[in-house]
Amino acid sequence: MSAAPLKICIFTETYYPVMGGGETQARALAGKLVESGNPVIILTRRSDPVFAKVEQYGDVTVHRLPPTGSSHGKKWGLLFSAIPALFRLRRDYDVILVSGFRVVGMTAVLVSKLLGKACILKADSLGEMSGDFFRAGMAKMKLSTTSVFFRLFLGWR
Repeated sequence: MSAAPLKICIFTETYYPVMGGGETQARALAGKLVESGNPVIILTRRSDPVFAKVEQYGDVTVHRLPPTGSSHGKKWGLLFSAIPALFRLRRDYDVILVSGFRVVGMTAVLVSKLLGKACILKADSLGEMSGDFFRAGMAKMKLSTTSVFFRLFLGWR
């Protein structure tokens, strides 16, 4: 008897038709997961107002969230707009796979813990793996990798 397929939510800052390395990886991964019999939904930001809020690409449903627009700072709004969406869509996924966790990783970890779901963080850049991407922001918030907050977050995921 084979196990039931895992329903997967790929959570990423931007997605096709936006073109870049992370977007290409997320789209290829979604395609292979669907080919393997695993239902996939995409949760991403609506980076261009011409993109529909919900779109279908083959067997993959893409949910695009606010804030809408191309301003570099708008991606940070996804930290908050994703929370109600992840709760609303919770029956559509068993696991959250975060593709590029520098912006949305903490949201995914928090919601996965609250819902009892698995969460996989996949780095899209070396700075995410080494921590270099996070150093400037942590310094602004007067945090370090030795802070209690940081250690609790790492232990919690």
